[in-house]
Amino acid sequence: MSYFRKLLVFLSLLLLSISVYSEYNMVNSFTSGGVAGTDYNVGHGSSTFGTNYTHSEGTAIGHNALDSSSSGDANSAFGYQSLYSTTTGANNTSIGSSAGYSNVTGTGNVFLGYQAGYSETGSNTLYISNSNTSSPLIYGDFATGALTLGNGGTETGAISIGSSGTRNITIGSSNATTVIRGLSENPSHSDEATSRAYVDSIGALAAVLDTRLPQAGKNNRVSVNTATIHNKNAIGVAFVGVINRGNRLLDYSAGIASSSSQTMTKFSLGYSF
Repeated sequence: MSYFRKLLVFLSLLLLSISVYSEYNMVNSFTSGGVAGTDYNVGHGSSTFGTNYTHSEGTAIGHNALDSSSSGDANSAFGYQSLYSTTTGANNTSIGSSAGYSNVTGTGNVFLGYQAGYSETGSNTLYISNSNTSSPLIYGDFATGALTLGNGGTETGAISIGSSGTRNITIGSSNATTVIRGLSENPSHSDEATSRAYVDSIGALAAVLDTRLPQAGKNNRVSVNTATIHNKNAIGVAFVGVINRGNRLLDYSAGIASSSSQTMTKFSLGYSF
């Protein structure tokens, strides 16, 4: 075979396997559509990219990867039917067979693993999984910063960070859960951590509940008291009385104190003989 015939065969095979469109596009000839004035796309595998797509900076590797793609830029799909339904969604990264399969218009998603995020249709999510599940091993929300490690629902081993409320951390499951909540000045849960401000306000409340007995020879005592701890102020009113019955002494006290949104009451009864 002459040199020119060899060269002709080589060029024919090259053109059969690779077609180059527009500037800096390299797309396998078995893709479903051509490039319409777009740049920096790379496709390899039958039916990658959509028909007459207009996007740029796309990468599709694998049969039917980004098969429905039209105008969404900067998508990267690796694996059989990865990001299969995506049309106008952009900036998605999907690695795994059928990963991100149902996402049509979502943006900024990351799907890692076989069928990871298969049914997810939203944006800015993270799925690390090896099956089509709504409770992946790792789930994240880039928009809120929420991150969940482990199974959700009633399963064991779940760790959830910032998934609800304000920067909450939940460890365990709904059947056996250890919850570490954000610091609060006004805790409403028995397992909620408190701030120094809350501790100071409670300390000020206790300080103003003065229940000292009356002076010698007196039977009753009323006092109004104030206290301040680290700018936490409290005011309290206390009443103390003594009833003397010969050699037996009955004493009682009652008080109420208030500090911002906190209130504390106290009552005591004593008998001496």
